[in-house]
Formats: sequence, C-alpha cells, structure tokens
Amino acid sequence: MKTLAVFLSDDLTLRRFNNAFGLRCEVRSFSCINDVKSIASKGALIASIVDMSAKNDISQQQSFDLITKLYSAHPVIPIIGYVDFSPERARDIVAAAHAGVTDVVLRDVDNLEIAATRILEMETSSNVTWRVSDALDGKIPEQLKEFFLYSIQNAKNLVTVDLAAKRLRRNRKTISNWLSAADLPPPYKIIGWGRVLLAAKLLEDNRRSIENVAREMNFVNGTALRAMIKRYLEMTPDDLRQGGGLELALEKFILALDRQKI
Repeated sequence: MKTLAVFLSDDLTLRRFNNAFGLRCEVRSFSCINDVKSIASKGALIASIVDMSAKNDISQQQSFDLITKLYSAHPVIPIIGYVDFSPERARDIVAAAHAGVTDVVLRDVDNLEIAATRILEMETSSNVTWRVSDALDGKIPEQLKEFFLYSIQNAKNLVTVDLAAKRLRRNRKTISNWLSAADLPPPYKIIGWGRVLLAAKLLEDNRRSIENVAREMNFVNGTALRAMIKRYLEMTPDDLRQGGGLELALEKFILALDRQKI
C-alpha cells in the first residue's frame, strides 16, 4: 500500500486525514525527512502534507523550512500545504508556493474527502515519473533529470519553460544550454513529451475516452490531444492505446532522444 506522509500535525488533524483517505493509502505521521527516504526511494510515497494551520504550535518559518527541505530531497513528489483560510494567512499560501508546495488544502473550508481524491489522483503522474526515471538512467546528464521528471509530474498543469525553471530554481538559459550541450531536444519539446507520456498512461484505461483524457489534462479539446499524439508519436490515440500505452510512448521517447544525438 502506498503511503501519505503527514508532517507537523496534531492528533486531531491526523485522524481527519485518516478518515478522509480511508483504506486507499496508509496515512502516517513523520517528524523527520530522513524517515521517509526509504519509502520515497521505492516509489511508494504518494505525497507529503505539511500542516501549516494556526492550530499548529510549530512556527510558520519552521513549516517553510521543512517544505524547502522536502522539495530539495524529493522534487518530483507532491507537497501539500494544509493552511487556514483567512486574510492573515493569505500570504502564507503564496510563501508556501515559493517554498515548494504543489497544492493547498484549506482547513475547515475544503472537503477533505474531495481533497483526498485530488491528492490520490497525483499518484498516476508519480507512477509515470518513476517509470520514466528508471528508463532515463544513464541516458541523460544527471543535472537534467530533475527537469525531465518535473515536466512529467506536472504534465496536467500546463507547465511552461519559465514556470519549470522558476520552480526548479534554475535559469531558463541554463536548462536550454544543458540540453543543447547534451544534444537533446529543447525545453518546450521535453515538456510536450511529458504531456504525451502521461496521456499515454491515462489512455491505458479503456473506460477513459480521448475527450475524458483531454479534459483531465487541460487540453482545449480531444482534437488538440489527438494532434499532439500524432505530432510526437505519429499515431492515433487508438493505436497508442492498443499498442501498450505508456510503454509504447516511452519507447518512442527514448528513440527520439537517441536520434537527437545523431
């Protein structure tokens, strides 16, 4: 069973999260980042939740420091901030985003069961990210791997090169130069591949139509998604689905990287 790590939380909040997630994952409280390293390395960590609410005795600065450390240790694993919804706390949400938070859950405002479903849906992106991470070992420079994996993990979020660079605390030009030096496609192309790879995984589920996948991934419509799959993979979504989904798309992705180096 996958694990949801909760940091800086009191017993009441931890029980609320346990009730919201039910049997869908194991909700565990942690006090130290090192304690989740082995879970994260096995690809079994869904996300980390950091309790930043006013009822938490931990100072906000400690919360931000923890978020920064979590992000540095595991940049592709989602970090969820649990915060109060009030004028006094509005700046905390912005600061949390700068520190590395992927999403926020508003205490006593958001329905925790709905929020739990949203967080669990991130697992699909995480699974694709880990699979691609394994496939990329030894094929790209280590300093670029973070950019590749970020593009996949956030493929639903309409990532831009500028946004990715800011999130990864890198200069856009630096990323472009690293890719060019390694004879790899430009940044926008890598981001596009991230969207194609995640779409390929979602299309493995026969219950999902192309329109459903397009909506889930924030494409304008199914036609736009079809065009992107055709442009990157030279096939239709049906061909992709029947040919193996993610594994087929990943094979073509690796081939595209190799061809770029010729």
